[in-house]
Amino acid sequence: MWKGGYHVGLNHAGEDAAFTVKYFLVDDMEHSSQPCVTSQPLGRIVNCNAAFCDLIGYAMEDLFCMVQGLGGLCSPAGYETMVKVLDRLRHRREPWQAEIELLHQKGFKILTECFVLPVMDGSHSLLYQWLITDVSERKQEEERLQSRLEDMQAVLQVVSDTYFLLDIQSGTVLDWKIDPADHLLVPVRELQGMKLKDCLPPRVVDRMRWTFKQATRTGISASFEYVHDDLEGERFYEVSLTPCEDRMVVVFRDVSRQKRVRKRLEYLSMYDVLTGLNNRTYFENEVKWYESMPYAPASIIICDIDGLKMVNDTLGHEAGDALLCKAAAVLRNSLRQGDVVARIGGDEFAILLPTSDTAVVEGICRRIREGVDRENRDNPELYLGISLGYAISDDIYASLEDVFRDADKSMYRDKIAHKGTTRRYIVRGLMQTLAAKKLVTVDHIERLKQLVTKLALAMGLDEVSIGQLELLAEFHDIGKVGIASDILMKAGSQLTSEEFREVQRHCHIGRDIARSVPELASIADWILQHHEWWNGQGYPLGLKGEEIPLECRILAVADVYDIMTHEQCYRKAFSSQEAVKELRKGSGTQFDPQVLAQFIQLLPELVEKPNQEP
Repeated sequence: MWKGGYHVGLNHAGEDAAFTVKYFLVDDMEHSSQPCVTSQPLGRIVNCNAAFCDLIGYAMEDLFCMVQGLGGLCSPAGYETMVKVLDRLRHRREPWQAEIELLHQKGFKILTECFVLPVMDGSHSLLYQWLITDVSERKQEEERLQSRLEDMQAVLQVVSDTYFLLDIQSGTVLDWKIDPADHLLVPVRELQGMKLKDCLPPRVVDRMRWTFKQATRTGISASFEYVHDDLEGERFYEVSLTPCEDRMVVVFRDVSRQKRVRKRLEYLSMYDVLTGLNNRTYFENEVKWYESMPYAPASIIICDIDGLKMVNDTLGHEAGDALLCKAAAVLRNSLRQGDVVARIGGDEFAILLPTSDTAVVEGICRRIREGVDRENRDNPELYLGISLGYAISDDIYASLEDVFRDADKSMYRDKIAHKGTTRRYIVRGLMQTLAAKKLVTVDHIERLKQLVTKLALAMGLDEVSIGQLELLAEFHDIGKVGIASDILMKAGSQLTSEEFREVQRHCHIGRDIARSVPELASIADWILQHHEWWNGQGYPLGLKGEEIPLECRILAVADVYDIMTHEQCYRKAFSSQEAVKELRKGSGTQFDPQVLAQFIQLLPELVEKPNQEP
């Protein structure tokens, strides 16, 4: 329980949130020597690195279970500061820096400098990223310098940063130590008796002159930052000046690493890593800013990717990510300079158009649709469908939140209007993907349709059932789009048990795809059951005998015959006689004996007249 009105409740979803932030910042956090912590808004720790555990003395699992979170790691004074920081972040989501006193697990105090930045995880939950620097030693060094001037040179020699000890009246250098990495910062090596201003770049001298006067006047430390360009690029320095009686200690600290981490964190707090677009936080900030300005008319377009879940479930999340990136590129290329586009949800994008009337908005919507059509012509295997909706406000005092809601409703109506069309195009793209991978061929599908049609007629099925059976022949293997090609290209005897279980998944995947498309919904269960065996040894349900739909029993015989009599990547084609011999071996086990007998009886006609219409 936190004081001051804060309460930390255990939220098991926090582990997923922490994993997402950890995924984004793996280079900056896990491998960083600087202590880093990710917390929920009320302070509960959801992620940290080993450097933080070393600093505070707790095991990582103990920190995650600590109900008081960061507050439980603070001294009484540090706790008050922590509450103020969290309260400020709650009202203003912007980076903030403060000195906070922490308590080591053994009880001693650690004075830290904390830079905290609001970030969003993959599920768009707000988290705080803390970059923590232990300044205890630095503070102790400064205190010792104040109280023990005679030991100053010895103490400063231990400090790793570049430092200079100056006479406070004349500004001449009395002692110094230069970090070897700073060889381009101070080109002069013999500094005894020189003035520091003669050894530094002019722009540094200008900043230091004012800071020197401030520290001398107030008697306390003063600092500034500046950027130094060298052969390796930009290097960032923090320069602190601390008066000690008649001396001035000047310390140059290279903070380039911290700057890069902060820049990365600031980017992540405002941008979507996958698409490179702005994220929801940025969009909401822009909306608030535009509401405070006299922009009218103002418009918002809401875009939603159609069928993204279906693509993720069938082709995998890599394909879904590729679809999101395609959508982002289309949107980005359709806008004017100054328009704001952001990914605000998993499959949802928002566009803010200042000073835009109906003609402008409809023109942008038209360019988006043209961009989608062009993308689908160029890359038909991964169909992109975007539902659009927009709303316009002519009133400069109107709430853009209301405009957003109206645009979202408009988008939803558009999605409902062409929901089935999008899924049909996605299925068509999936079949093209199978064909491109040579997992199915148009010739095989056409031959299979003819075989099952003639066999179904001979067994007395009506026209409706025959029509559905032809659909089954065409789409029964569509679920293979969700299985790795290298596994599917193997012969059954070459599959490991794990690979065979993976192959079996294509029945469930195909069933789920068919259920999502009205035209295929009637054969969805047949797609699931088309690998069942007459003796119950098939998959995935273990049905047997007449529990298996007749259509599936017909397809099983025709499909195996056509595959055997045509060359595969792992074997040569069988003759018709050899294929029949193999089929007979499966009578009563894999195949319905009656269906197989009918098929063999019709086979001479099927082989002699394969292209004749029934």
